[in-house]
Amino acid sequence: LPLPDDMLVNLHESRAVVDMLLEQLPSMYAQTQVVEACMGSALEAAFQVMHHIGGKMCLFLSTLPTIGLGRLKNREDPKAVGTEAEAKLLSCQDEFYRGLANRCSRQQICVDAFLFSNQFIDVATIGFLPKFTGGQCYFYPGFTGWRDSDKFCSELVRCLTRETAFEAVMRIRMSKGYR
Repeated sequence: LPLPDDMLVNLHESRAVVDMLLEQLPSMYAQTQVVEACMGSALEAAFQVMHHIGGKMCLFLSTLPTIGLGRLKNREDPKAVGTEAEAKLLSCQDEFYRGLANRCSRQQICVDAFLFSNQFIDVATIGFLPKFTGGQCYFYPGFTGWRDSDKFCSELVRCLTRETAFEAVMRIRMSKGYR
């Protein structure tokens, strides 16, 4: 990607610009008719921007990503529930997510996923990112603002304000003879 090294900005120095972007964001795409998502490409771009410094990436998704890198197919099958075929639904559908999770983990990037959906969203596949990077997956099935906004708000605040340690090392010492 032809990205400069300084795509990330200091919040204190650029607060006015960030606030202006956040205020304009709802109206920027209010009239769009596009209903497809290219989440994989956005994740790859975010990885390229922050891979040299690490940190926390928050993913917000409301529909199944159907175009671009990591596109997924709707594999919801009510007939598979309770059969051996159900195990396939709980596995990763696309190796892109497994590979991205490994690369993020190596670069100390934690991915937290907030999934809002009224339809199939393939939590099993997208959940690989938080699972293998030390993040969390927040799932809001049938999200409705009046019902779920308080829960979402409190979980987002907790996600952004909790203390986080990166590049930790754990050593376990044992007596001889133990495995």
